[in-house]
This record gives sequence, structure tokens and C-alpha cells, in this order.
Amino acid sequence: MKKLIAKPPARTGVAILLGQAGLLLTQPAFADISCPQPTSSSSPTTCTVGASDSGNLTVDYTGATGTGSNQGGYGGNYIVVNNGYLGPNPQQAPLFVRLKGGTGSPDGDDAGTFGGWGGLITITNAESVESNASPTESAQGAAPGIWDDSSAQFGIYGASVGGTGGTPPDNVFGGGNGGGGGNGSAVSITNNGQVVVQKLPYGGAGIYGASIGGTGGNQMSAASGDQVGGNGGNSDIVYITNNGSVTVSSSSAGRYAWGIGAESIGGAGGWDNGWGGTGGGGNPGGDTQVANFGKVQVDVETPGGASSNLLTGGVRGMYAASQGNAGFTSNDGSDKGGAGGGFGVVGAVNFGQISVSSQSVQAPTSLSSLSGGIVVVGQGGDGGGGPNTITDTSGEIGGAGGTSSGLVIAVLNDGSSLTTSGNYLPGVSVISQGGNGGPGNGSSNGANGGNGGAAQVAVNGSASVSTAGLQSHGVVARSYGGAGGGVNQSSGLVDFTGEDAGVGGAGGKVVVATGDAQEGVAGGTITTQGDYSIGILAQSMGGIGGATSGNFELFGNAGADAGNGGASGTVQIDSLSTITTYGTSSHGIVGQAIGGGGGTAGPSAGLIAVGGAGAARSRAARSTSPIAAT
Repeated sequence: MKKLIAKPPARTGVAILLGQAGLLLTQPAFADISCPQPTSSSSPTTCTVGASDSGNLTVDYTGATGTGSNQGGYGGNYIVVNNGYLGPNPQQAPLFVRLKGGTGSPDGDDAGTFGGWGGLITITNAESVESNASPTESAQGAAPGIWDDSSAQFGIYGASVGGTGGTPPDNVFGGGNGGGGGNGSAVSITNNGQVVVQKLPYGGAGIYGASIGGTGGNQMSAASGDQVGGNGGNSDIVYITNNGSVTVSSSSAGRYAWGIGAESIGGAGGWDNGWGGTGGGGNPGGDTQVANFGKVQVDVETPGGASSNLLTGGVRGMYAASQGNAGFTSNDGSDKGGAGGGFGVVGAVNFGQISVSSQSVQAPTSLSSLSGGIVVVGQGGDGGGGPNTITDTSGEIGGAGGTSSGLVIAVLNDGSSLTTSGNYLPGVSVISQGGNGGPGNGSSNGANGGNGGAAQVAVNGSASVSTAGLQSHGVVARSYGGAGGGVNQSSGLVDFTGEDAGVGGAGGKVVVATGDAQEGVAGGTITTQGDYSIGILAQSMGGIGGATSGNFELFGNAGADAGNGGASGTVQIDSLSTITTYGTSSHGIVGQAIGGGGGTAGPSAGLIAVGGAGAARSRAARSTSPIAAT
């Protein structure tokens, strides 16, 4: 069977230059700025909006579908420079650029081909962008992230999306593999002007940039043989710089409201057992970053207040994420589940002013529902489940959880300020979390959880952080290992290789440094006003070991052992900040290093079932800090 190799576009610096013929989608009726069409050529296409121009600018382009043995077409290379007024009533954003790679070819006589790479995007705004539209409601997009939410409102939107891998037809003799998803390309957005977004009843952001890996193609399932689903494409870096002002305000907001958002998300693995793509993996030497040198203000409420439960996607001043996608469950007894994608370096830097206010936020239930002044998340994708077999094969397992390959960080520099008002609105939240291991099924084992990476927060000079609300910590830094995959209902007739649940992933190193005693740099001020609102909270936690459910083997070893918990990393807090807290259980500094708990063993009708052990060790936390607490 032919092995297909993805053909990445050639690079010059950060520019991606290779392309194929593409298709320009029909522009919406509101897109009244005339811009040249994107192409798949090696040269970038530029649209410059003059000072006297006004209206809405929309570029929505998809590369050509692959044919024969060719991969999907490249999404192009596009530059926008705005010197005019864009808005105020767009279909989705006054400045909207989306470049998608084409779908891979089904190829007819072999495996599907790779999806095309998403296009390279560079946007610079020097003047005014305003959205005050009343969109028609539609369901949120099915993919991770918000790039495909068609009723969300944005000021500036730029998304590079890899094409879906090709799926071979069912008449391929001997079967065919799914094609890999195309990679997302780099996205760079600079705002030197003014961005205003209002209303956003179905979610939105002032500035939004995304690099998204394409979904892997499905394997051909009708034939015999050992086929696999295509792996998800990797994403690239997203870099957003705000030198101007970003204002997001609404009394009737819904779903989510962000000042600035950057998402680098790998593509999902294809059916079945395709591996998830890696977030930020398209450019390992770079990092997804949001930098604010100006002013970001978010002030939103929902019609029903906090009881309405509408803001499930969080209220955030600045948000940056690098996320691996999920591997696909195996439905083939000879193949493992797809591994979850890892994630790369991601960070946020504040030199300016950020304020976030909302009385409508509910307690978060997941990473996707977190709110705060600055939120930075690195997250591994979950592994796919292992094959469901009734007899012992060769020890197949679920897919491993995605693991960190870089630092997750937030930096508040001298002279910057960050304020939040409302419950569940911490000042800074930095989280690195490994993906969960895929569960075992039948005679397959559970996979290990992914490791959390390093998480770091720095507060320098005269920087200030102030929060007012319940459970609104000043600074939070966390690293979590993913949970080990469990084992579900092992009940084969013959099995001499007792199944094991996966081990929890390790927590990473967590560092909070406010000031530098050796360099004589102060650590600013941190103030919280609300119950259960800690000044500095730093945690490293190992993942929980996988559990086992009931199992039975007529012959052999029916013992299905639960997984051990993962170890924590070190926690280090060095603070020269003045920390003041008001409220019940609002401690000045809390540092925790906690090993993961062992998994629970279910009932067994065979020889033995063993529960998992807790982590062998959890490492010490240390802190040195002068604190002024009330």
C-alpha cells in the first residue's frame, strides 16, 4: 500500500508560499469593501482599505478539493491593511478573513490524500472597526474552539483552517487509509486603532485569531485488511498584538464574551483510530501569544443574570489557548486507539490596562467555561478508546493522552493593571493539563494520561491585580496530569493477559514569581475582595489512575488492575508583592503539590482485581513572601 507524505507549503520566514488552485466562496451581502480574490500562488494577495473607505470586509476562501493522488489545495496567503472605517452591521465581523485548505482526494485506488493547508493570514488595523449587529441564532459549531460559530459576532476575525483528509471509497480492494488533515497556518493580527463590539447575543470577541488543524479522513471500512483513520492536522502559531483599544459591551450577551482570543487547535483524528493533531505543532519554534500594550475592556451581562446560565464559554479580557485534539476510538481488534494531540508554547503578556466586569458568570465546570482577566490554557487531547475484543489478541490499548511540549505562561509587566468585578472572575489563570488516556475495551488496556506541562506567572514592577467577587483569586497557576484510561467490561472467553487501566499523567512544574529580589525588582500589588478568593494559588497535581469495571473471563486471568496515580511536579512561589485579601477563607498564598489517586478496581469473576496506588511522591512547595493581609 502506498505511503502518502504530506506536502507542506514552502516557507520564507513565516510566509507559507506553496499553493494550488482554489475556489472563492460567494461573499455575503454585507461585504461591501472590494478586495482582490485570494489565490493559491506563491505570492501574497493584499487588500488595503483607504482612509475614505467604509463598509464591511469579508474574505472567505477554500482551496480546491484534491483529485487523484493530489492533496487538497492550499488556502492562500492574504494580507489586510485597514486605514478606514469598517462596520457597523456585518454578517459576522466588519473585518473577516478565513482561509481554508481543500479536502483531500478520495484517490479511487488507494488511501485518501492529505487535506490542504490553511492559508497564512496577516491583518493590521490602523483605524476603527465596529460591530453592532443583531445576528440570527444558529447552533454553535461542532469543532473545538469558536472559529465555526456562525452567529457569533467579532470585530476582527482571522482563521486559518486545514482541510479534511480524504476518505477512500468503499470499493477500494484491500481497504484504504484515511488521509491526514491539513495543517493550519500562522495567523498574525495587530490592532493600532479602535475595536468595538456590542450586543453579541450568541457569543463573540473583539479580536479573534485561530489556527486550526484539519480533521483526519475516515478509513475505508468495507474491506478486509489493516486500515487506519487519518491523523488530525497540526495547528500553527497565533500572534495578536493590541496597541489600541478593544471594547466589548452588552446587556444581553450570551454564550461567551472575550476581549481578545487566540486559539491554536489541532485537528481530530479520523474514523477509526486516527490520532489527534497537535496544537501549535505546525511551528514548534514559535508560540501562540496575546500581547496588550493598550486597553482592553469587557463589560457584559445576560438578561437573566447569573441564574440564566448563558455565559457557558466564559467572560475573558485576554485569552490564549494551545490545544491538541482527540484521537479516535479503535473499532479494529488489531489497532490501538488514536493518541490525543499534544500542545505547544502559549502565553499572554500585559503592558497596558485590562478590565473585566460581569455579574452574570456562574461557577466554571470545565476549562472551556473559565472566566477571568487573563486566561491561558494548554490542553492535551484525550486518547481514543481501545478496540473491543472478546479474545486476547496482542495487548492493544487505548490512545495515550496528549502531553505538553512547552510552557504555559502569563506576564504582567511594570505599569500594567488588571481588574475584575464579579463572581468567578480571577485576575490571572494559567493552566497546563494533559489529556486523558483512552479507555480499554474487552481485552485491550487503558492508556496512560498525558503529562501536564510547566505553568508560570510573573508579576513585575508596579503591576497591579485587583479582583472583587466570590472565588475570584488574584493569580492562579496550575498543572494537571491527565487521568489514566479505565478498562470497561472485560468479558472475553479466553484471556491470559489480565487487562490494566492506565496510569495518571504527571503534573508539571509550577512557578509564580512576583518581583526579583536579586535584581531589586518589586512585585507589584495583588488585592482580592470576596470570599474564597486567594491572593496567589499555585498547584501541581498528578492525574487519577484509570478505574476498572466488572469483568469476567471463563479461562485465564480475569484480573483487571486499576491504574496508579501520577506524580505531581514542584511548586515554587517567590513573591515580593504586597498581597491584601478581604473575605472568608481568602488566604494570601497557597501552594499545593498533590499526587494523583489510584484508580478503583471493579468486581471481578476471575483470579484477582487490584486497585491502583496513589502517586509514589508529591514534591514540596516553597514560598518566600512579605504579605500585608486583612
